[in-house]
Amino acid sequence: MYMTLEDRFKFLFGIILIAALFSGYTLIMLEIDNKYWDYNTSYSVNTSNKIYNIKAKRIPETSDVEVIVSANGLKEKKSKIYKANRKSSEEITQQVISIANSTIAKCN
Repeated sequence: MYMTLEDRFKFLFGIILIAALFSGYTLIMLEIDNKYWDYNTSYSVNTSNKIYNIKAKRIPETSDVEVIVSANGLKEKKSKIYKANRKSSEEITQQVISIANSTIAKCN
């Protein structure tokens, strides 16, 4: 069966339309995933010597979470959890606690 010029244009237009819809859907899903995935927490730990403040927040430009541990009279200690968007909030919280505990242990 022979395809006319009009049939060829319709076929190519259909392929281009499907590719455009697929790429648009992919870009929208990536933007939604990036926009609504957020991690931000803050808490304090009391020890016999000092009060430690732990803050964790997502860095918007990357998929990392920055953990900041500070105390009175101490310089802030910053750490990063890399590729945090592939982890659940519970996993990130466990890593934040682990980083905070090791930092506090080093300071005492």
